[in-house]
Amino acid sequence: MAKTLIELSGGTAAPARLSEAALLLIDVQNEYFDGPLRLDGVEAAAGVAADLLARARALGAPVIHVRQVGRPGGAFAPEAARGAIHDSVTPAEGETV
Repeated sequence: MAKTLIELSGGTAAPARLSEAALLLIDVQNEYFDGPLRLDGVEAAAGVAADLLARARALGAPVIHVRQVGRPGGAFAPEAARGAIHDSVTPAEGETV
């Protein structure tokens, strides 16, 4: 079983409760799905992220989306679709981006 960072450093902690936490989604962007930086397994990872997002929303937990913003014409180009947040985790009204 995977260990948390706290456990790896020798500490102990109670399991986290999503209802008492915030969900931070980092770089779930089209660049990794169909751009030059496509990642193996990205669809499965997006499925997990979408599930966590649905659970966080249902519990009323704060959700924060982080997206890279590159240079125009390059990776994560802000004006291009590949720089956008992926549809699987589209931010809802009121969620911080």
